[in-house]
Amino acid sequence: MKFFKLLWVLTPLIYSFEYRSEDKSYTAYIFMGLECPISQKYIPTLNEIADSQTDLAIIGVFSGAITDQEIAKFKAQFGVEFELVSDVHYKLADRYKASVTPEVFLIDAFGALRYSGAIDNWFVSLGRNRFKPSEFYLLDALAAIRKGNEVDPDRTLPIGCFLERNKAMSHEHH
Repeated sequence: MKFFKLLWVLTPLIYSFEYRSEDKSYTAYIFMGLECPISQKYIPTLNEIADSQTDLAIIGVFSGAITDQEIAKFKAQFGVEFELVSDVHYKLADRYKASVTPEVFLIDAFGALRYSGAIDNWFVSLGRNRFKPSEFYLLDALAAIRKGNEVDPDRTLPIGCFLERNKAMSHEHH
């Protein structure tokens, strides 16, 4: 019985480090959609962040029944310069309660969730965006963490496509 309790406690910890980059202090999981135009439009911004923030690993996450070939095609088509992973059974989506693409979850060096929501305020609503963002939520959160400060806000409302779930594939928690 003690073994199962220990396994129950350790499994989320083990899973949380499965996609983490060993040479980076922080990880930003960005839930993305193959067909989501907002996910597609954010690729240049995310490439720039990945290039300029050397202590941040950006990991694009595709949840659901998406093949490695579809992910490779997306990477090539949109010029993605950061890591993309498959979350077939929605384990990461369930863990962070992701509901929109793109939606970011910033994890600190200790594995704690420090910020979630929009990358910035470029999109006002579906189909409506500013000429350029004026608030940079992900970068501001990262700067606060580096300084040892609390992240404020630590949650924003992400604007994007609904993260569709195939219940047969979803990992249910009871």
